[in-house]
Amino acid sequence: MKLLLAGAVFAACSSPLRAELQGQQPTVIKSAKEKVAQLKSEVEQAESDKIAAEDAMAKAKTIRTKEAAAMASQKAEFDSTMKAVVQAVAALEEGVAGGFLQTDSAQILRDFLHNDVELAEADREALTSFLARSDASTFASQSGQIIRILEKIPDTMSAHLAEATRAEEEAIQFHGDLVTERKQEVDALIAAIKMKLERIGELGVEIIDTKEDFSERERIPELQL
Repeated sequence: MKLLLAGAVFAACSSPLRAELQGQQPTVIKSAKEKVAQLKSEVEQAESDKIAAEDAMAKAKTIRTKEAAAMASQKAEFDSTMKAVVQAVAALEEGVAGGFLQTDSAQILRDFLHNDVELAEADREALTSFLARSDASTFASQSGQIIRILEKIPDTMSAHLAEATRAEEEAIQFHGDLVTERKQEVDALIAAIKMKLERIGELGVEIIDTKEDFSERERIPELQL
């Protein structure tokens, strides 16, 4: 009789404890699950930001490649035009301009006049007329004028090349700064993603351990009975 009474009293006392523990379990696990959900959302955002930063670097590389190619083309055009000017002046001074007009250098000057040029209209017309001839013998009296026009070209082109070179240097600096910034961003995001994934794993273990701990505590009154 006493044993039954004691058991009844213990069971009555343990019921509030069991209820309290059961009430705590959902709260603790819910909090952990909410944290896991939050971390997963943050990981997803970090992955998206990482992809965006990597895309920005790839696009910057493409733009830089095109800019470098354009600069190389402009430099090549400058060099070939300067060479053509020197050859044209030499041919005019030596009285062999007719032979020069049949060369690739003469065609380079024709292209130059067609694509550019910051020359006075009268100078442009005179040089165009000279380059359009197949025989320069009738142009001998004007050779001095043509030489003076040709000698203006290097100054104009040099100014353009200097401006393009400054722009190229600024573009290189901008590209370098952007890549460095985005690389740092990617590295930071990778570190953050790793840390959050590790924390998600830890929380998963904590959730399992908490469930097992509460289950074990709920069995204790029964075992002591």
